[in-house]
Amino acid sequence: MKMRPFIASNHRKSTAVFVAFALCVLSGCSTIEFVQHEQSVESKSVNRWHHSTLNGMVEISKPLNIESICGKRAWTTVTTEFTLLNALPVVLVPSTSLVSFYSAWTNKVNCYEVPIGDYEQAESLTP
Repeated sequence: MKMRPFIASNHRKSTAVFVAFALCVLSGCSTIEFVQHEQSVESKSVNRWHHSTLNGMVEISKPLNIESICGKRAWTTVTTEFTLLNALPVVLVPSTSLVSFYSAWTNKVNCYEVPIGDYEQAESLTP
């Protein structure tokens, strides 16, 4: 019966952790958040991917239509971010050192939620 050395097992684990950490750091994640109204109530966010090509200069997706997401309610925050999940498909699409043929971003939209018993403020925030 052969026994594996304990050191080799730990070495593989530490290598896997290092590779996962390096992928997160090297992915170039970024976030920008636009805030229109502060809201104390936690609201559900709607996530949509936005696709572009040629170094992000040509949009493939239609522009984000907040009215279709929030309806007649105002939006509170719109967050645009490039995450590790967005970077995964980019690896599959070939690109050169000068031109990226595909990039994706995630847009998160939070709509205004009416606090219970506070309908006057909600009416002033709706367009």
